[in-house]
Amino acid sequence: MSNVIATLELLVDGLKSKEQNLQDVLRYTKEQSTMLTPQSMDIKTFNNIIRNKQIRINQIQSVDDGFQQEYERIQPTVEKNPELYREYIEQMKTYIKRISDLGVEISVLEHRNNDGFKKVMANMKEDVRSFRTNKKAAVNYYSTYQKQQKTMHNGFFDSKK
Repeated sequence: MSNVIATLELLVDGLKSKEQNLQDVLRYTKEQSTMLTPQSMDIKTFNNIIRNKQIRINQIQSVDDGFQQEYERIQPTVEKNPELYREYIEQMKTYIKRISDLGVEISVLEHRNNDGFKKVMANMKEDVRSFRTNKKAAVNYYSTYQKQQKTMHNGFFDSKK
């Protein structure tokens, strides 16, 4: 019985850790959404946020894997005597509900961020395309201008001496 309680305490701690990591992911996702405007888009900072989010997601995955293994190990004992472990079960239910709510909020923000990122990238591509077009037009203009200057120079001055 004490082995089951120790495992349940470990599971509750794992859920606490998962909730904290999800809160971090939510914070990073909100930071991303504030950056998804053409004026405030800083690729280095954006990549750092993504890197930090990925670290938290990996930690969450690790907690999930360990949680599932440990719970399956003690599940028959807990299901046989739910009254003995009611306090831990209630704590886990509370954390699981909060984790689910965070997951939904993150999912909605990620979807918005994805749409915003696509718009920012489309604007950046258009800016690059516009820059290339303008550069090509300027080069053509100056090239034509130089040719005209040579032609005019040869027409006004007698190059024979």
